[in-house]
Amino acid sequence: MFPYYIATQLPMGVKGLIIAAVLAAAMSTIDSALNCSATVLYLDFFKRFFRPHVSEKGSVLFLRLATVAWGASAYSLPF
Repeated sequence: MFPYYIATQLPMGVKGLIIAAVLAAAMSTIDSALNCSATVLYLDFFKRFFRPHVSEKGSVLFLRLATVAWGASAYSLPF
């Protein structure tokens, strides 16, 4: 009912704002989950077992790659 109301009754600018708000909320939720997963992987495994004295540049590179890997693995899931 709500999507029908948005599509038929609201003016064009308001429709865009509502769609943008919904997409921003969804993106924020996904972003938080990806960053949390990458940080857990970095702190609990990579830094503890593989490179305890990693530089700041190395840690940022690892976190970026881990975020991309988590995103790719979530995208390829069958559900």
